[in-house]
Amino acid sequence: MAVFHLLGPFAVAPHPPEDTAPVVRGPKVRTLLCLLLLNSGTLVTMDQMMSELWGERAVASAVPTVRTHVHRLRRALTPRDGGGRGARIHTSGSGYVLDLGDDRTDVLAFQESADRGRALLEREAYTEAARELRRALSYWRGPALVDVSHGRDLEREAALLEDQRLSVLRQRITTDLRLGRHSALVGELRGLVAAHPLDERLYGCLIESLYRDGRREEALRAYERIRRALDVELGLEPAPFLEELRNRIRSPGPGRARCTTA
Repeated sequence: MAVFHLLGPFAVAPHPPEDTAPVVRGPKVRTLLCLLLLNSGTLVTMDQMMSELWGERAVASAVPTVRTHVHRLRRALTPRDGGGRGARIHTSGSGYVLDLGDDRTDVLAFQESADRGRALLEREAYTEAARELRRALSYWRGPALVDVSHGRDLEREAALLEDQRLSVLRQRITTDLRLGRHSALVGELRGLVAAHPLDERLYGCLIESLYRDGRREEALRAYERIRRALDVELGLEPAPFLEELRNRIRSPGPGRARCTTA
């Protein structure tokens, strides 16, 4: 069994460690493998493959080259002992389908942990949710497909995966806030809003963390920063949940100011 790592530098690791992992060489071969892995169980057409490798410069004469790359992949994925249920590439109509078999990808592991964490968060099982969401984020070792050549499809897949990662990160922060870890979150959130200066959800978490840490004036200044940024960059007013959070901080009632980030 092998685990294909796409959330960071591309790698193939044996699992368990004493197994033998496939060795995939060549930048175009790796690009095709990543395209197939991210669409496992789904037909990837010859046209998609040529577009991914050569973009608008793809020509019909590239078809034999793609077939050669697929042949190399099949040889790499074939277990040396001739058995097992590892990944297989099947020809289907106008393209190819990758069957993962018993092999895994870190993308699927991340998404499964994220789904479990999200379900726990919805049930307000915050301790368990925080643990599962941290597990999901631990699969990331850098930007998705960071060292793999990108065509249009892989560029889109990498962007979608980054959106998923950021969503899970927000949910993990939400669980930490519900568990009263606001003091420990302030430093992390300052770095996150610096990297994502128009992300209202992250700013809401920072504002809430500052307020719950007894730093009311800093919380209100953080609100003003995101308000100005939205106005200058997008010509927008803050989302209603941010305005409500600011109003509750200005005139706190019996409950604590609280934002919604999930």
